[in-house]
Amino acid sequence: MELTFGNHTLNFSRIHIGDRLWKTSDPVLEKQWRQSFEGDQPRFQRPITIEAHGLPGKPLTLIARDPMGHVAQTESSMPLAGAEKQPLTLERLRTQL
Repeated sequence: MELTFGNHTLNFSRIHIGDRLWKTSDPVLEKQWRQSFEGDQPRFQRPITIEAHGLPGKPLTLIARDPMGHVAQTESSMPLAGAEKQPLTLERLRTQL
């Protein structure tokens, strides 16, 4: 979602870092905003790369990056356990993610 302002509609010299700003209701903007996340299917897709890090007894850490430079990181809530029957392979991890 990109928010833009018309030419000469705001006096930017009166706006400072940390100021709170409000915009009155805009039905067109609200409709576009809602369409950006409602529904069962993602509206915007892009490729990502994922790094996976972990050791037995430690949480699994995943780091995702996209071509635009966005980064997201998360850790599992449970520590990893050593594999008893099926080790975690790259293909299995890809299928799970």
